[in-house]
Amino acid sequence: MHRNIGTMERWFREIVGLIILSLIYFIDGDWRWIGLVGFVPLATALIGWCPVYTLFGISTCIVRNRPRHGHENDTQQWLSTVNHIYRSRW
Repeated sequence: MHRNIGTMERWFREIVGLIILSLIYFIDGDWRWIGLVGFVPLATALIGWCPVYTLFGISTCIVRNRPRHGHENDTQQWLSTVNHIYRSRW
């Protein structure tokens, strides 16, 4: 289970979840339990993972695609490519 919710969206989901959850205290009658729906955005914000986003392949999280320990090899590969292009033109 990888994170797929970014930081700003997590804050937004927490605020919206708390607002919806507060409806339990402000609405009278049978409709007041609709406020329990606020647990969904609140839970996904706390976990940082949304199952609906996973189904559609969406991610608002900024994640580096490559590990940091492989960075040196990528730099060397890039330099050898540039060197090859430079030599082929002259």
